[in-house]
Amino acid sequence: MADVPQPHRVMFNVAWDEDVDVAYLSPIAEEGNREVAKTVPIIDRTRQLYGTIDLSEDGRLLGIEILGARRMLPESADEYQHRGDSAK
Repeated sequence: MADVPQPHRVMFNVAWDEDVDVAYLSPIAEEGNREVAKTVPIIDRTRQLYGTIDLSEDGRLLGIEILGARRMLPESADEYQHRGDSAK
């Protein structure tokens, strides 16, 4: 039987712009080149856009942008809210 990978926790920085209701989550421990090489849309079956995923050249997760963040994130996320000039 092959070794099954164990789940692990990833801590995120959260930038939340209330004016446009967009949140940007970026891994805290991410090191190295932070240049976005690819942005992947997050869409559902009806083709509604919910956000994007930013990846580096080597496929590392750099960040997740969430549109309509107030309805998508749990209420407990309010304590982590940060207001910035932009979501990214």
